[in-house]
Amino acid sequence: MDLGVIGSCAKCEEEQKAIHKALLNIQPLGWENQINNALIINYSASIEQGLFLSRTFELAGFIDVRAGTLYDDLSGGFYFRYGLMNSYFKHLGIIKNSTNNKFQFYLNAKVKTRFVAYNATLQGAPFSSSIYVIEPERITRSVFIANCGLVLAYKRISFEFSKYYLTKEFFRGIDHGWGRCNITVCF
Repeated sequence: MDLGVIGSCAKCEEEQKAIHKALLNIQPLGWENQINNALIINYSASIEQGLFLSRTFELAGFIDVRAGTLYDDLSGGFYFRYGLMNSYFKHLGIIKNSTNNKFQFYLNAKVKTRFVAYNATLQGAPFSSSIYVIEPERITRSVFIANCGLVLAYKRISFEFSKYYLTKEFFRGIDHGWGRCNITVCF
């Protein structure tokens, strides 16, 4: 379950502008067109199934569903990993105590198609009116999402760098991408 807020009360403008400034990047535009503040309650569930599993390669299929005041959608796709790694389905992340690989280094990738019924980040929250929304008929109802990355892990610590790609979410929108660095520590 996700609980939170959208709109200016989430303080994302300050965060994004600070990151762009620190990276000596151009300042993001459009924050004056922020949707109105609203409370968010969303539920999500996923089902995963291993399709091919070996010591150096894993392929899995999955289905995700989200419902609530932020997103209503259904996704499906595939996930794969290749390299020196512990089994995803046996360890679900970094393991504390194991006789398996203490050092892991692998490539991962995920591709999925999302079928969108509702997206409050584009259409505004259901119980809040805003003039800065995209009409339902202009929303792209089928979106392709992909990411790939490298993971380096030792014992309880993991570092991941990933690149993401997302097709346009509304008519006359543009495809876009971003990068992400993730550090995980298992306690």
